[in-house]
Amino acid sequence: MLNKNIDIFIVGENYLSYLMADRYLKKNKSVLILNSSKQVMNTKHFKELGTLEYTFLRKWVRDLCPNFSLNDFILSRPYYLRMNNKELMLGHDSIYQNLLEVSRKFPKVLSFDLLKNEILESEKGLEGFEIDCRNFLEQLGDSLYSYHNIQNFSLDLLMKDCPKDILTLFDFFFQNVTNLTKGSHFNEIDLLLFSLRSKFQSFSSHKFSKLELFHLFMSLISPSYELDESSLLVELRNNYVSHGGFYRNASIRNVKYDKGRPWCVELSSFEGVVHPGRLVFIGGGPRDLPVSIKKYNFFTEIRGKLNTQFKYFKSNRVDLFDSRMVGTDFSSWSYSTGDGSDLNISFMTKYNDALKEHFVRDEFDHILKSFFGLKRVEVSSLEFSDNISSYSYQRNDNAISPVHFVDKTPLGSKFSSLKAVDSLGPLKASGLGVLSSLMEAKDYHLFYS
Repeated sequence: MLNKNIDIFIVGENYLSYLMADRYLKKNKSVLILNSSKQVMNTKHFKELGTLEYTFLRKWVRDLCPNFSLNDFILSRPYYLRMNNKELMLGHDSIYQNLLEVSRKFPKVLSFDLLKNEILESEKGLEGFEIDCRNFLEQLGDSLYSYHNIQNFSLDLLMKDCPKDILTLFDFFFQNVTNLTKGSHFNEIDLLLFSLRSKFQSFSSHKFSKLELFHLFMSLISPSYELDESSLLVELRNNYVSHGGFYRNASIRNVKYDKGRPWCVELSSFEGVVHPGRLVFIGGGPRDLPVSIKKYNFFTEIRGKLNTQFKYFKSNRVDLFDSRMVGTDFSSWSYSTGDGSDLNISFMTKYNDALKEHFVRDEFDHILKSFFGLKRVEVSSLEFSDNISSYSYQRNDNAISPVHFVDKTPLGSKFSSLKAVDSLGPLKASGLGVLSSLMEAKDYHLFYS
């Protein structure tokens, strides 16, 4: 039977919910996880992993559930990025293949001669290079999980045991990217960084610190993975419930506050009302709750389905970035082929409380006609998805920007931030994407008991 007084109320079910909840259960705290996908956005931020994030998560899952392996829930997933008229296919299992792809398309930031000298003609050769890189990424992921936290996170920590040849490649990349982005005009290297940061760090900007660029470089050259999250959640949920955690598949009808803190939450399930000590949204931002965000600083994705035959498009998802869209209300767009003659199209647009699907239909049609050259657009559906990308945050390498929630009910204050209401995920913008979310969640119980 559900305890009416809950220490930690987690809204949104994904692997981070269960990993964080386990820490509280071990402290004899009561935890309720609410599967409320209609009220919490974003799964893409958590599902797409580089080798560093995957190794970190694998170590955590192994500690939580020794009887199964994360390897059983992971798929290798190469991806496409198109920037103006250039396209990158990355995420290959071969690190060298990813480096070669970048050197072919953007030789100014990574030259083939350098790859030849540091890898192909080196004493350890290509195979030794691949082994050293993978070992470095896996050891770093294990180390970040076991011994470090977001407060002592630094560039020196990341680069401490990095192989010399990788450091040489990164130094070349860093120096050239820095020099090529100094100008006042937005160029193809600026667009490259904007695209890569949007992809790997859930952050739409071409500005960077050296730590962010090192993480970006390691993500760029790493194999890419996608979680089979639905299957993984079944295992994590069973483990969580067996250790005394509460789980409900319901939605929130109302939240009431006392002196700026959550006092009671009314559920759509038969239990009715629970009293949480702390309310945490896992994923993006709540859309249908009596809670709003004090300052909006993110793009949200809107998807449409076209009833048109596009035989020449790839079956994979392709993310597209165009310099004409940077700095506007629309940061990027993507497509993937659907069933039959459908083409799935989506684009990222700046979010606000009043945003409705039909408000952006004209812009959606304009983008399709401009970029695809379509004379007639037939969109069969248009709806918000769960994808988010922030565009501003606190410039500090070992900090994560806070999210300030306010009560948006008629009697609530629109100016005073709520207490004991928080979010983990891309809304809490940082420079390192899901790695920042993992690092914060791992030690969340130490700061908010």
